[in-house]
Amino acid sequence: MKRKRHVNQYWFGKINLKQFHKLLSLLATMVLVVYGLFLLNHVFYSLWSSTAGISPNQYEAIWYQEALSSFTYAVLVFFLAFLTRVKWERIKSNRCIHASILIVVLFLAFPHVREYILIDSCLDSGGTWSYKYFQCSME
Repeated sequence: MKRKRHVNQYWFGKINLKQFHKLLSLLATMVLVVYGLFLLNHVFYSLWSSTAGISPNQYEAIWYQEALSSFTYAVLVFFLAFLTRVKWERIKSNRCIHASILIVVLFLAFPHVREYILIDSCLDSGGTWSYKYFQCSME
């Protein structure tokens, strides 16, 4: 006697929805980790360009700021990759994860706050700020 399948039990052939969810979660984690590694590569290139004096242009400050921004985004992407491996019920109930989410969000604000403070101090001292070159000129 053949068993009847429920309509929602199988999605494609022999893969049920629970297996598909695990596969999709693993794929999302892999994509996020690869993108995070790409961002870290950009961080190292930007830092190398700003400190070694080998930047494609003569404005090292913009490369340093770009490295800071890319680093914070890389931390966010790696944290999201971690969250894709944690069950939703654990995220909702764990205070340690809540605190780490808050820390990552505050960490993401650092490059923008730094840029705001640099621009504000430049304008307060009577200079003009160049967004293109990320520097203050006192003309």
